[in-house]
Amino acid sequence: MTNGMLLSVLPLMALGVCAIGATALPAKKAVLYHASVRTAYQAGVYEGVIPMARLRDNGDFGLGATHENDGELVAMGGTFWRSRADGTMQELGPNDTTPYAVMTFFRPERTLRIQGPLTHQELEKRLDAELDPQRRIYAVRIRGRFVHVEAGNGEPQEKPYRPLDEVLREYRWHDHVATQGTLVGFRCPEYLRRFDRVGYHFHYLSDDKKAGGHVNAYAVDDVEVAIQELSGFTVDTPEHGDFYGADLATLR
Repeated sequence: MTNGMLLSVLPLMALGVCAIGATALPAKKAVLYHASVRTAYQAGVYEGVIPMARLRDNGDFGLGATHENDGELVAMGGTFWRSRADGTMQELGPNDTTPYAVMTFFRPERTLRIQGPLTHQELEKRLDAELDPQRRIYAVRIRGRFVHVEAGNGEPQEKPYRPLDEVLREYRWHDHVATQGTLVGFRCPEYLRRFDRVGYHFHYLSDDKKAGGHVNAYAVDDVEVAIQELSGFTVDTPEHGDFYGADLATLR
């Protein structure tokens, strides 16, 4: 357990508990780790208080925000990258911080080969037909050739911080056409709304590490989709900072 408060919500099967005479249940699978909660980030809590080192202890695959919302965070293979509004990319070190991120140890259980062109709506509808989107949590990696990926990043914010809805209107969006790279993301059910984004949420990282950001839209050309079902989620709350002064009750 980390120094912050750690809330765990895991299905019974994930706990490996069995009654006398019953068959042993499967070992616990990977979980979705939250560094803080989405409602705090939406409220404008952009102060980075959780270091990359703690994220790395809880996963090698994920996405999130960076200190002062200065660009977007994507993690793949245990390496953390920040994409900035000016188009630059930076590999982050263990002491760089995040106000909010979601991570897991990615070990895909199934892969699908998808050839397009397919819009993101068409592809995600096809994936939902393969999954249980109302009840289950999934880590999803899409890599290969894309017709396009529209990705955006924000400028660093200054206090007093504004809510995320206002900041998003000022994001710089770039449509990367005929690009090759990876979408890192998760598919969360409705019951996680106050902790995470419902539905599919992706951040992009190009193969040449020269482009990335929060994904608004995309279309695939020829990609591999790798999927891992997660057995539950944990929430690691910050030890201090703006999190404790934010009004989280009014957000939906």
